[in-house]
Amino acid sequence: MNAKIWIPILIVVVAAGAFFLGRQYQSAPPAEEPVAMAPPPAMPPPTTAEEPTPPPPPPQAATPPRLPAQAGRRAEPAPAPAQPEPAAAQPADTGVRRVEPQPEPPPAPEPVRIRLPEGTKIVFALSNSLSTKTNQTGDPFSGVVSRSVRVGETLVIPEGSVIRGTVGHVERPGRVKGRAELGLRFDQLELPDGQVYDLSASLTDLGEGEKEEVTEEGEVKGEGSKKRDAATIGAGAGIGAVIGAIGGGGKGAATGGAVGAGAGTAVVLLTRGKDVELKRGTELAVQLDRPLAITLK
Repeated sequence: MNAKIWIPILIVVVAAGAFFLGRQYQSAPPAEEPVAMAPPPAMPPPTTAEEPTPPPPPPQAATPPRLPAQAGRRAEPAPAPAQPEPAAAQPADTGVRRVEPQPEPPPAPEPVRIRLPEGTKIVFALSNSLSTKTNQTGDPFSGVVSRSVRVGETLVIPEGSVIRGTVGHVERPGRVKGRAELGLRFDQLELPDGQVYDLSASLTDLGEGEKEEVTEEGEVKGEGSKKRDAATIGAGAGIGAVIGAIGGGGKGAATGGAVGAGAGTAVVLLTRGKDVELKRGTELAVQLDRPLAITLK
């Protein structure tokens, strides 16, 4: 084949290649310009509400621009921008205030014990009446301290303290002879603050104006009846003498006196002596038989 035939064929092949390349370039998409990233919005300051406001969600990353495809190679996506760190959450105001520790109170003073010696007197007034006629052994009684007991300037037993006891012995007065006797036993002392102490004491005195007397054993002894008995016998004899004199002169007076005396003696034999009577409010005085230690608070 000669050159005249190859030259037109070569021109046709070059033209076809140029035409094919031009069509491929026209079909490719145009290059897009990169989109500018908007800066993240500023974080609002924390509010003073009880609970902190949660941070806003991070902005969505913009879609990376599409690059023109290159022949034989796939486009790589653009890296995502770095996300800002969320602000630290502020502690919520719960309204609870810190309580400052209070100083400890000073220690309480130590209790003081005062020792009342043996023989100390306590005066009190009976809260109920006592009598050999109505009371029996074992009956309780009480009284209220009417005079404070002090040791120096220190008040140990204040007024209003209570003394409690029981009747220990009762003896009615006899006929012709014998006096009534009332024995008292003192068991407890109670202070106004509630402290109670065992008491060992004996009766020593009665209030002024009382006819009864206190024996060495601490018993109350009733008034004797000898004077009353003599007066009763004498009165009977006198009345008898008067009646005898009216009826028979001197001899009748003697006889009547003897009869009257006998009648008076009979009355004495049938009558008991006086009972012991201690009315409510009567003041009694006792003394300690042994020392008593009182705790002062």
